[in-house]
Amino acid sequence: LMWTASKSDAIRHLGFLLMGESLIFFASYYSRSHRDLYRLFWIWITVFCALVLLGFWEYLTGRHLPVSGYHEEQLWFYKYYVIARVMNMPTGVFKNPNDYATYLVLSIPFALAVLRYAGRWFVRLIGLGASIGALYLIVITGSRANILAVLLELAFLVLLLSNLRHKVKIAVG
Repeated sequence: LMWTASKSDAIRHLGFLLMGESLIFFASYYSRSHRDLYRLFWIWITVFCALVLLGFWEYLTGRHLPVSGYHEEQLWFYKYYVIARVMNMPTGVFKNPNDYATYLVLSIPFALAVLRYAGRWFVRLIGLGASIGALYLIVITGSRANILAVLLELAFLVLLLSNLRHKVKIAVG
């Protein structure tokens, strides 16, 4: 806290960090069975699908939630060409598009798990649609680090889900 320019922002971010760590601790402490993890997984998937839909709404309409850094009242000091450029950039419930893209990148493996392991074809279709929609929104946000992270995720999943013979072919070829 000594070297921060804004002490109040630093304390607020430390509070957010403490809340995130508390969530992880209490989720692991109170989850007693496979059913509890299953519920947490489906809550994550539901929120992910809702945020993908919200991102498409922002992209298509150019309107943002008040929490967004691109909300009309927060862009009053920019010139009009900047507003036109960022007006359709999705931010979801986050302050900026990079945070939104990071959330989408972290959620894509969950959607791919739904695609692979769900029993019903309709649920698999939702997982596929959410994954493709998230990939599109990540590209729209223009976050290069998150695009690279998606490519690394997909490469890791291909190597993880393939058999040993296929892994050797990939490594050699």
